[in-house]
Amino acid sequence: MQKFMKEIEVITLLSLMFLLTGCQKHESLQTNPEDQLAISIMTTRNGQKAGTFESDIYLFDMKTAKTKKIATVPYTSQYPLSVYDPQKKLLYYSSRLKGTHEDEVFVYDCRTKETRQLTDWCDVLNYMFIKEDKLYLAAMDTKKTIITSYWCDRETGKPTDLTWDHDLFVDYVTYNPLTKGLYCNLYSDRESYKRLNEPENGIRQRFYQIKPDGSFRLITEEKRKIIGSLVANSRKMLYIRKNTSVPNVPEMKGLKEQIIEVVSYDFQSKKKTVLSEKDKSLYQMGFIYLDRKGTTLYGLKKGQGLGDPDKLVSYDLKTHKEKILFRYPGTEGAINNACVVKK
Repeated sequence: MQKFMKEIEVITLLSLMFLLTGCQKHESLQTNPEDQLAISIMTTRNGQKAGTFESDIYLFDMKTAKTKKIATVPYTSQYPLSVYDPQKKLLYYSSRLKGTHEDEVFVYDCRTKETRQLTDWCDVLNYMFIKEDKLYLAAMDTKKTIITSYWCDRETGKPTDLTWDHDLFVDYVTYNPLTKGLYCNLYSDRESYKRLNEPENGIRQRFYQIKPDGSFRLITEEKRKIIGSLVANSRKMLYIRKNTSVPNVPEMKGLKEQIIEVVSYDFQSKKKTVLSEKDKSLYQMGFIYLDRKGTTLYGLKKGQGLGDPDKLVSYDLKTHKEKILFRYPGTEGAINNACVVKK
């Protein structure tokens, strides 16, 4: 009987070991969803011909932390924008039409080396994201005076205007390809003009989620503020807020100081938290991506001159440590924009 019981104990122990080993193997096979992501980076430099400029497109792999050059396109736009689709090998970028002041969206096929004009209705482009089968554009068409939101067909370039109030100006926009969350903040164009010369010229800011059907869901508001940057994951949204767009200058009577804060807004509790004073270096960052855990922030930082180029950085919100991921490779040029895409 004792021998039989010992055999049962051995079998049970072996079974437990097998189950534990199986679980460990299963865990090791699980992949981090963020390994699917990369950061599309657009830089600008002097062209080979005198008086011309070119934009180099790089792709930073978030899993391997390696960067590779994707393409080079002419830089002619008022504000250079681009987003690269690694799956279709297509680069969407802004370029000015010859003889005009209008920026349009062009598509460069990295396989065939062919370029075609996608849109013919834009004037100004401020944001561009790939959202599945569509492009999201924050743009001003030739008939408007403010930046508004559009879906743009990736094949035909045909726009779908998402605006319901043509007084609402699209300020900052962020897209997370992992959660497919598209968020923006809007403000009244009329109100902004009224407050231009006031000591604290912040205005009412409304934050929205842009839903797949193109409708806008109000998330939260800020009264009398200026927004500096915006990013979100599935749990929360981070943004920079200021009391004024004007730094402390003697001409602005009544303005004691420009107050800048980084705010975390929790989607579930609907609570706002001002981040630690240790995070002041975030004030100079253009936010790009907030990881799933909400602990690592990716963004662009402008250089301070020769020897300090523009850079892509990550920032640990727990340890307050910054890490440089990519530096502008030249001595004269800049990183214009960057966004996260799926590989």
